[in-house]
Amino acid sequence: MPQHRVCRIGQSKRLLIVQMHLCAIMIGLAMIAYGQVDQVGQLISQLSSPDANARYSAAFQLGKAGDRRAVLPLFAALKDGNNLVRDAAANALDEINAPYSMAQLLEAFGNSNEEVRLFAIMKLGDSGDGRAVEPLITALKDPNLRFHDDAVVALGKIKEASAIEPLIAALKEDDEYVRRDAIAALVNIGTPAIEPLTAALRDPDPGIRYYAAEALGKFSDPEAASIAQQVKSQLKDIASDYRNLIAMGQPGSEDLLTDALDRFGTLQMAEDFLNSGNTKLEKAAERWGRAHGYQPQPISGGSRSVCWGCTP
Repeated sequence: MPQHRVCRIGQSKRLLIVQMHLCAIMIGLAMIAYGQVDQVGQLISQLSSPDANARYSAAFQLGKAGDRRAVLPLFAALKDGNNLVRDAAANALDEINAPYSMAQLLEAFGNSNEEVRLFAIMKLGDSGDGRAVEPLITALKDPNLRFHDDAVVALGKIKEASAIEPLIAALKEDDEYVRRDAIAALVNIGTPAIEPLTAALRDPDPGIRYYAAEALGKFSDPEAASIAQQVKSQLKDIASDYRNLIAMGQPGSEDLLTDALDRFGTLQMAEDFLNSGNTKLEKAAERWGRAHGYQPQPISGGSRSVCWGCTP
């Protein structure tokens, strides 16, 4: 089939992707018009074309074809010098969904391309292989936050106890999806996670304490459910009596008050915390306000309804 340069690389990535998709469609139509019998073989050969558009088109169409003969050539294309070709190769491999060796997946995980690494993270989780745990924990700590949620989900599929501590640490991430998926992953791991989660109820970070209690509440295990119910009942009692507890000003009670605010807080409660004169409670009130879209207001002068340690 004659080689035709049917599109040119544009300046913007979005335009370039559109151009390459058009290129893929046009080349596919051309192949049909020329009566190619072994289209997959032709597309595999096209992955070696000097034209980045043609290589992108080949990877794109191989994904749609779903032929497992393309797996090894597409893995080779993950090293292509063109970033969009690597994207297309990773997406094609995901569409083909063939069984991949651990060596292939670990090599893909080390790729500099973001889409290739995301593909590797998902497939490492699907593998169920304990050898994938260490790289997935590495992904969970990666500065690129895009990797974190997929890594958490993947660790939950493998269900190795060695992932418990990193998953508990993920409970304090800002991304709600990461936190929720970390809870689900810990529940998937099962009984080995109960003791570390119980210990996490004493963590200095209020976010970890809160979500550790929530995770324990999702276990079918009676012991875990009992612990979660005890925590919930205790915090509900504290939320009902928070003014007296603030007035008592007992050192060390701030963590329980903070947890009660996180779980059962109201705007009035947050404003009382903010104006209590206790730095830890003030910060807890500010964080609660950000999380719930409120801005608790400070009160000037002596009109505070409650203050830390003011019990005569």
